[in-house]
Amino acid sequence: MVLGSQVLAVGARQSAGYREYKGSADPYRNDVIALVAVPMGELGASRKALTQPARAGGKERLVGGAVSASQNQGGVEIASFHVGDYWLGLRVQDVVEAVELKGFVRIPNAPAQIFGSMVYRSQAIPLYNLRSALGVKDADYSAEAQVVVIDSDSGKRFGVLVDSLGEISQVADEAIEPAGNIFVGMTSLLASIVKSATDEGAMLTLLSVASMVSLLEEY
Repeated sequence: MVLGSQVLAVGARQSAGYREYKGSADPYRNDVIALVAVPMGELGASRKALTQPARAGGKERLVGGAVSASQNQGGVEIASFHVGDYWLGLRVQDVVEAVELKGFVRIPNAPAQIFGSMVYRSQAIPLYNLRSALGVKDADYSAEAQVVVIDSDSGKRFGVLVDSLGEISQVADEAIEPAGNIFVGMTSLLASIVKSATDEGAMLTLLSVASMVSLLEEY
């Protein structure tokens, strides 16, 4: 949420019951809800940094064709996209290109996070289902879905299914913080938060390529 010019990450939790705060096992209940607000930075600075596409040779969007990093002037280039209500991103150097979702096949008995497989540049690559992995209500994708093709450190290439593509933006190193430092117990799939970066209420969250690879190694 935004309070004045400050972006806050807000979490809420209802009391399970303790002494005078009665819970479900007691004859009556006190529904006490605790709120935690974590300051993420100034809204104005984030909009300036994240609504300007990378230039100097970089592509503004991940639309068909290879991604080439611009001549960096410091910071990190982030390729962003949307899945459900999530605004997600990957470092540009991990991304090969974005292509249409077509010609895919399902993999029998595969985990829900694996959508299937498709042929990319004469090679079969597995497709990671972010909707399922993140618990988005409808795990199916529309005909307009895109596949963001990723090169992992291990050399394994795979695709990530996304609903729509965003811009490539340059972010200061100090604006990126490990998600575990802010949100306790967050899934390892969500690696880092870009502090103060918001888009219609969503925070820009960077995915862990290693987390996805660990599941895909068998397929």
